[in-house]
Amino acid sequence: MKCQIISPINLIDQSKLLDQVRTMIRCKRMSLRTDKAYENCIKRFIVYHKKRHPVVMGEVGIRDFLNHLVVDQNVAPSTRNQALH
Repeated sequence: MKCQIISPINLIDQSKLLDQVRTMIRCKRMSLRTDKAYENCIKRFIVYHKKRHPVVMGEVGIRDFLNHLVVDQNVAPSTRNQALH
């Protein structure tokens, strides 16, 4: 396993986004539960945006998804605010 910084350009070039995220989580020695939580959130984000790659969505796509979580999924607004900062 090679730990390296992932640039947005590399993310577009490679189709295995979740594999890259898993590698970074392992490099940072985060728990398996954290890995699964991140994976679940990323999948929900991608499906919400009709399976477009996250790199092409930008900040507006992130804000839109976080607002969707608060309004439609009953996530606490403080959670959204923490994710934005």
